[in-house]
Amino acid sequence: MQARINEASGALTIGMDTGYRHPSRSRLHRAVTKPYRRWLLRSRSAAVNRAIVATRPEVMYSSQQRIDCRAATLASRELGVPQIIHLHYNVGPWLGALALRSLAECDHVITVSDFIRGQVLHLGVSADKVTTIHNTMVPSEAGSGRDEVRRELQIPSDAVLIGQVCRMDPYKGLEDTVHAFGDIARESP
Repeated sequence: MQARINEASGALTIGMDTGYRHPSRSRLHRAVTKPYRRWLLRSRSAAVNRAIVATRPEVMYSSQQRIDCRAATLASRELGVPQIIHLHYNVGPWLGALALRSLAECDHVITVSDFIRGQVLHLGVSADKVTTIHNTMVPSEAGSGRDEVRRELQIPSDAVLIGQVCRMDPYKGLEDTVHAFGDIARESP
């Protein structure tokens, strides 16, 4: 993967495994593994910071994820280079105090939607420091191939269809969507 990133960027990129893995939905699992995950991050953060300082980047670019944001914020301050944060999530306390502070203080924020841009502006970030880059998915023309797909999937032409596009991950709320529309279907078939 690292070689593909280097090739695509045309520049040297350095990837480091901080040991973070997406936590389980189980509260017990999170409670049991949280101290280990924090220790692992702390034990590797010095190596991450050394690698960043050794390469002397001209800009620090990261997501809002706590680990990414922490490393980028510290390196940006230490090296005196601009910090750009790419914000994929709604703004709120779930981002953590460091990410929220970094969003407010960084040199530029890139958002993935106008809605999230509005949240960043509400946080107090100046409009000239926020750029929105919408997802690059190009929607097809309405109705293009619709009848063929319905026939192929044996879906009646008058059936109401609801789509949800996302990564197949429990945190994306797919199960919630199914339950919500199940409730609506019972009330209004």
